[in-house]
Amino acid sequence: MRNLILAVTALIFAPMIVGCSEKTSETSAPVATSSTSNSTAAKLDTRAATIKNLEARAAQSDPGAQLSLAKVLLDGSETPPNYERAKGLLVSAAKKGLPEATLGLYLLRAWKAINDDSLPDANTLRAQALATGDPFVTLILFVPSFSNPL
Repeated sequence: MRNLILAVTALIFAPMIVGCSEKTSETSAPVATSSTSNSTAAKLDTRAATIKNLEARAAQSDPGAQLSLAKVLLDGSETPPNYERAKGLLVSAAKKGLPEATLGLYLLRAWKAINDDSLPDANTLRAQALATGDPFVTLILFVPSFSNPL
């Protein structure tokens, strides 16, 4: 079930997750191992710097940084994903009016990744997300595979 939750979360937030993967052309020559190691190390350093920056901004109550950091915590790079910390960040960002944060809470509740009775139930969170009128949120909630958890 957790793998399913992780897969769905990653699919939804993939375009917005901090960082991107480097793609090689199918016609390009194979890259030497040392170059690959250097490239991987550089990506890890960049990711660490980005996370550090997000941590600092989230600590200052920046809702965008809180949302981005929650996505990083759920993107599968941590084993296991840190659902509780992501939940706290999403709650804070949702209180500051970010519709995508409410969507994230809905998905975590609907797929039973979090069980917190202090939060509204999944149906209420879905209604709150739709009430924002955000086009991205509306689109995601009307894709049947996302709006109807198993």
